[in-house]
Amino acid sequence: NYSVVVSTLLPIQYGVYLSTHDLAIPGVVDMNYELVITTSVIVTNIGNVTETFWLRATTTTADSPWHIGATQQVDRYALSAVMNATLPAAGEFGAEDKLDDPYVKATGTVFGLGQDGTSVPAGASRLLWFKLITPTATTTVEPQNIRITGTATAP
Repeated sequence: NYSVVVSTLLPIQYGVYLSTHDLAIPGVVDMNYELVITTSVIVTNIGNVTETFWLRATTTTADSPWHIGATQQVDRYALSAVMNATLPAAGEFGAEDKLDDPYVKATGTVFGLGQDGTSVPAGASRLLWFKLITPTATTTVEPQNIRITGTATAP
C-alpha cells in the first residue's frame, strides 16, 4: 500500500498596483502654496505574499527645472504622503512623510497615519493621500508632471 505525496512550489511574487495613473490638480496653483489633494490613491498588494510598500516621487516633465526636496525652494517642491482611511488634515502630514527621488520605505511612522505599508497581506489595500508644497518661485510657466511610483519587498 503506497501513497504519493505531491507538492508544488509557488514562486514568491511581489506586486503593487496604484489605482490611477493621473491625479490632476484642478486649475492653477500659486507658488509657495500648500495643497492637500482631496482624492486618494488606492495602493493594493497584488502579489501572492505579505509585503512592505516603498514609494518615490520624481518630476517627469521633459527639461523641467523642478526637483523634489525635503523643503521647498526656487524650483524645488515638497510632496508628502500618508496612508489613512479618511482625508487627513494638512497638519497630520509630518516631516517623516516626505517623498523623495530614491524609494522610501513605508513603515508605521513613515507614511503611516491610521494605516501603514508594512506587512500588507496579499490582496489588501491602503488609501494614500498627498500634500504638495509648491516651490517658493519657479523659472518655468509650463505645467509640471510628477510621477509617484510604488514597489514592494518582504516585510
